[in-house]
Amino acid sequence: MKQLPITLVRAASAAAVIALVGCGHADQAMRPSSIALRTDLTPAATDPVVVTAGDIACGTTTAPGTPCKQAQTGALIGQIGADAVIPLGDNQYENGTLLEFNNFYGPTWGVYKSITWPVVGNHEYQTPGATGYFDYFNGIGVQTGRAGDRLKGYYSFNLGAWHVVVLNSNCSIVNCSAGSAQEQWLRADLAANPVACTLAAWHHPRFSSGVHNNDASTQALWQALYDNHADVVINGHDHDYERFAPQTPTGALDNTNGVRSFVIGTGGKEQRGFATIRPNSQFRSNTSLGVLKLVLHPTSFDWQFVPVPGDPLNDAGTATCNTVGTSNQAPTAVITAPLNNASFAQGASVSFAGTGTDPEDGALSGASLVWTSSRDGQIGTGTSFSKSNLSVGVHTITLTAKDANGATGTATRTITITSSNQAPSASFTFNCTGQGSPLQCVFDASASTDDAGIVSYNWNWGDGRSETRVQPTSRNTWASAGTYSVTLKVTDGGGLTSTVVKQITVPAVPTNQPPVARFTWTCTAQAFPHQCALDASTSTDDTGIVSYKWSWGNGKSETKVQPLAKNSWATAGTYDVTLVVTDGSGPTSTVTNAVVVP
Repeated sequence: MKQLPITLVRAASAAAVIALVGCGHADQAMRPSSIALRTDLTPAATDPVVVTAGDIACGTTTAPGTPCKQAQTGALIGQIGADAVIPLGDNQYENGTLLEFNNFYGPTWGVYKSITWPVVGNHEYQTPGATGYFDYFNGIGVQTGRAGDRLKGYYSFNLGAWHVVVLNSNCSIVNCSAGSAQEQWLRADLAANPVACTLAAWHHPRFSSGVHNNDASTQALWQALYDNHADVVINGHDHDYERFAPQTPTGALDNTNGVRSFVIGTGGKEQRGFATIRPNSQFRSNTSLGVLKLVLHPTSFDWQFVPVPGDPLNDAGTATCNTVGTSNQAPTAVITAPLNNASFAQGASVSFAGTGTDPEDGALSGASLVWTSSRDGQIGTGTSFSKSNLSVGVHTITLTAKDANGATGTATRTITITSSNQAPSASFTFNCTGQGSPLQCVFDASASTDDAGIVSYNWNWGDGRSETRVQPTSRNTWASAGTYSVTLKVTDGGGLTSTVVKQITVPAVPTNQPPVARFTWTCTAQAFPHQCALDASTSTDDTGIVSYKWSWGNGKSETKVQPLAKNSWATAGTYDVTLVVTDGSGPTSTVTNAVVVP
């Protein structure tokens, strides 16, 4: 593993920026420091390599059946040869305790702790103050360190020719709005570090097509980055991979000054589906777990998604940093074939044609024109070609035109590849045992079938909540007892679906009833003078009797776990014998009988 010189700062950059934003603690009034912590070192001999992803390590309470591939994604870090690692929040599920970090994150991604610059996520704050997160990265009780000040959770550093900003997007804990301490610090930091390229990272994405959707709470941070010509934002939170074109803080396409962003919630936890596809989303997938590799050149960067072995996702590219004051204009890409929303049978030859025109370079051709599919990755180059092995499903086709200075322009089309695929059949069973919680049920949809393979299981719990999983098993707990219409929708690899609905009756917590104490007795005066045998087996209880306490009416008593007892008295006579029975939940019952002892 390479060890690169790194400059730690508490100020920020102005030209090109990669933004990292995590989660934080209660916002504190603070002023940006021009010194804080800074060590200027000799620039790296080679361009640094960054490995990043979020939503990483499972924990002790992670639901059974979750993929939990943090070991596989962690192994990619060493294989790639990273100079820096940026975990993008929700690094340790489910509560981010120090014990969980040590037991799960530590043996996998934690192997590279010495080159890690972490982002804090919302699951870390499941432990108040994210103490497990800060204790793990800073040291137990240490106020500031590798993860920044534990009351802020944001910091910055220099890596090679780049300036890197790590922010805290838990905006209900650390304020992210315009004029907040964090936003003012960010603007001062960027102004104090006027480098060519800047990277920013945080957990909750400003723009996302995933189930969490766009998060406007970080818009003021994006505005500060945009105003200072930052370049890239990397986020996690949504469990998928998505790449956006450069955008303004409000989501308008801006190929000249916009900030490009990536969502990489693929660090080890399960993948989830997409909701509303957002404008300027150039590439997205929920098929693979893995990491994003970034190579930080002095005025540009390369990206490549590296999946765990066996997963199919392939996305790679190059972009230049935002260069203020240059005359170079981005090229224009145009797709002329195929037609938008066209459909083709599986195996059919699809013709692709398009042009790229640059204001300075003129017509572009060859490797300057790259065609990619949202399902199949790169599919060709140049102004025209044909493809007959596109996978079944909906494809977003992107033509990227790149000029001699690295500026790019894109155009997109949507096409569908159909097949003879048959619709799946949805089926599930359930078991509401009441173990642990009487309101919890376990569901199993493994009996669902499809000829092409089921890729997602969407559960609607009948109370306004739903979830999508890639594995067939799930569990759910309802807030109250009742009957719920649970709907399962399965989707196969060709996009066909099937739905089944079942009524689930969730029982109420039973109310324990007190026991009823009863006993009979038989006394003898022959072989054993003054002795009686007593039998309390006719005592009853709904949960079971755990103890029988006998008081013999002569100042003596004893407690047994079985209903049968014997007792001898010193003299004959009539004694008030009392029995107290206790059930497993604590309630008792008492009965007293006058026993004549011969």
